Amino acid sequence: MKNLILLFGFVFIMGCGGDDEVVGLSIEDQISNYITENNLTTQETSSGLHVIIEEPGGAVKPNVFNTITINYEGRYLDGEIFDSNDGFVSQLNSLISGWKEGIPFFGAGGRGTLIIPPTLGYGSNPAGNIRPNAVLVFDIELIDFN
Repeated sequence: MKNLILLFGFVFIMGCGGDDEVVGLSIEDQISNYITENNLTTQETSSGLHVIIEEPGGAVKPNVFNTITINYEGRYLDGEIFDSNDGFVSQLNSLISGWKEGIPFFGAGGRGTLIIPPTLGYGSNPAGNIRPNAVLVFDIELIDFN
């Protein structure tokens, strides 16, 4: 009986993760599976961010002190869209770490995708309707920066 209770507790705890979490798979494995299943080629940074550059844009790249204007669509690994915005304007250093690190891969007119692990996104205590511990996929187009 004690083993059954322990097993139930383990299954319950494993099932309480974010909706993107697949029981038994690490975040790295979830991202790797997503990349493989979608036949993507990415550049991985040391922090675990994955960048896909479809169009690099201009030669000059923004830094965290620039104000960016961007079009984006954010979704989870399961494809559910959680946010999108055309003409979003913000200072880069006020955004999530995955954007601070990923946006500077692009110049004005650049577009691509950022696959952001929870440690570079919203983590376990997100605001709004973001799932806890979710891997985030952003299709972005950097319109301009100054």
